[in-house]
Amino acid sequence: MRFNIFFFLMLILITSVAFAQEEEEETPQSEEEIWGTPKKGKKVVKEAVGKEEEEESPSGAFEYADEKDKKGKREEKEEKKVHEKREEERKTGEKVEGLVQPDAGVVDARTAGSEKEKESATREETKALEMTRLVVPQKRSEEIQRLWGERLENIKKREFSLAEEKLKQIIEIKLDSGIPDIPPLSLSLILESRNALRANDYVSALKLSDAAFVLSPDIYEVWFYNAYIYWTTNKTDLFKPLQYIAGGLKRAFLSIDTAPLVWGNIITLISLIIAVSGLLYIVSLLLKNANNILHDLSHLFPSGRSQFISDIIWLSIFFLLILKYLSVFHFIFISSILMWLYLKRGERVILIIVIVFISVLPYNFGLYNRFLDTYRSDSLYVYRALKFEDRELIKRLQSQIDSGKAGDKEYLALGLIVKRRGDFEVAEKMYKKAIELNASNVATYNNLGNLYLILERYDEAIAQYNSALNIEPRSEIVRYNISRLFLRKKELDKSNSELAEAKRFNEEVVSELLKGSSPSINRFVSDIEPRFEIDFLGILKEGGKGESGPYLPFEHYITGGLLISDVPFWLIVVAVAVFLVNLLARFITISRTCNRCGRPVCKYCSPEITSDDECSQCYHIFTKRDVSDPKNRIAKDREISNFQFFHSLTTRLLSMVIPGSFHIWSGKPIKGAILLLLSITGFIALFFFNRPNPLPYFSTTAFETFFKSPFVIAGAIAYIINIKSNFRKG
Repeated sequence: MRFNIFFFLMLILITSVAFAQEEEEETPQSEEEIWGTPKKGKKVVKEAVGKEEEEESPSGAFEYADEKDKKGKREEKEEKKVHEKREEERKTGEKVEGLVQPDAGVVDARTAGSEKEKESATREETKALEMTRLVVPQKRSEEIQRLWGERLENIKKREFSLAEEKLKQIIEIKLDSGIPDIPPLSLSLILESRNALRANDYVSALKLSDAAFVLSPDIYEVWFYNAYIYWTTNKTDLFKPLQYIAGGLKRAFLSIDTAPLVWGNIITLISLIIAVSGLLYIVSLLLKNANNILHDLSHLFPSGRSQFISDIIWLSIFFLLILKYLSVFHFIFISSILMWLYLKRGERVILIIVIVFISVLPYNFGLYNRFLDTYRSDSLYVYRALKFEDRELIKRLQSQIDSGKAGDKEYLALGLIVKRRGDFEVAEKMYKKAIELNASNVATYNNLGNLYLILERYDEAIAQYNSALNIEPRSEIVRYNISRLFLRKKELDKSNSELAEAKRFNEEVVSELLKGSSPSINRFVSDIEPRFEIDFLGILKEGGKGESGPYLPFEHYITGGLLISDVPFWLIVVAVAVFLVNLLARFITISRTCNRCGRPVCKYCSPEITSDDECSQCYHIFTKRDVSDPKNRIAKDREISNFQFFHSLTTRLLSMVIPGSFHIWSGKPIKGAILLLLSITGFIALFFFNRPNPLPYFSTTAFETFFKSPFVIAGAIAYIINIKSNFRKG
């Protein structure tokens, strides 16, 4: 045991030292190394990244920009010094016509005048240049769109080398002009990087991922993808992926569209771990004391009733209540009260902690909704109204529309809500109004097309889908909806063609759509059909199952439909019940387990017994020694031997199913509870971690394994310690 503790401490120390070291030995990447050609825009890259990203970014992503920035600052300082020196010379020199000026020779009036004209011309040129810079972004945006269209044509013609050149030109224009980043461009870089990765072209994959990181340093998906790409290409360097993960989590936790999901899922995972661990702990204690509890309950029947019949009756009643009327929540409370007097002090302390944590589970699940209510700006009210159809927030949307302050998002959200309620005419008006306010929102065209698809107005639907594709030709969801349209028209060839095109852009999302389940919400997919998002999150409010499959059904399962306001009532009930049980303890005779043969030690049945550790038979045979028949002694020895064997076998088998049971049964409840908690954490991380997680790229097997491996390893170590202790001492 001491060696295990020493090993853990050394592992933590080595990890801490490794994180603290700076990676100064790495060679900075230059722009020539990333693109193969020199690039402009030193200052723009610096401003786009920001001071915070400089401090947090792993080495290799911005080092080439930092080197150019340092060089540029040095050049600016030198130019500033030269300019200051010239200004001093002008001030100290004589400006009188025809006189000798320092280091300037003879200057006449015409020369002096020409210099003034040059200065004024320079100032005018500077102003003109500043005015030109205001116009350049718009022209370059048009240039980007032209190059983007050409690139898509190259991709359709399978001219991938030309498409890559167009992409490089687009990146150069953006870096040089400082045009704000648009997510589809970064998404395109990531998709190109993934294609290169599938082709085992690691160099190109890293270059493209680094470029996406430079363009979109505030988008959390880019951070996660960089962690994934660095982990995939170099599994020996763990620090860089961990740094990218930390940066991505920070941005995901603070992002207005993902923070509620992330925090809600973290709360869900923690609640699930506590619920499962607490339930198994109570089951282990209940099994440990089941024999004594059933023996004492048999006293409620008339004398002469066999113990076996009594046990069958009580077990039937208990299981009938569980299966028919009780939820897990009720089972935990009733079991805790039932076995309270049979527990030792340490077991009671752990049991109280378990009850308190489990009793606040409904609050933990409800915290998801509370977080949405209070988080940040008004746009989240639109988000929540769309996801959960909250009445108050729908009224708020309607009031904003009535007052004329609503934007396209408000009209789109309300249109989606009334569409779900079957008011298609109002939904159509809302969508069209949203398009009037913002003609570049792909989601609006997509959902208007979906509405026409429901109404079987196929020509109008295809027109809206084409409008969406004109804005974002790579939208796999629009392509998928077009495939559905042709399928309804029974034009199977066109349907299969559109479906194949959708899979070519993003096979993972399309595969999820074909399964009928929700894909992970991705901020890049601006045209994701909100119906899937609603199904994905709507069951959070209901606590049950939606057509997308179970997402968070645990609230309904654990509480059995209890409301959050009912939890304090149940805590009060348990507290009062435990208090009354303790008061009645002096009048209630409870059984204990005989340490030798395992029989219940019942003072009600055998008042002459003075100890709680021996049954009446063991007391007379081994302590009082008033049994002289050798046959009885031999029979008792055989009974003790059989009990010890079956007890050891039971604890070993139970420890495999409920880790920590051996320690709980042997009087070490704290150690058993810790081993149980760690083992369950590892189990849930291994089998359920990818289910309630909305973050991208975690569905990838390698990166998912890397991210959850610490929890799985900790759970595996705890489980091994549990088995080792059991078989060594059992």
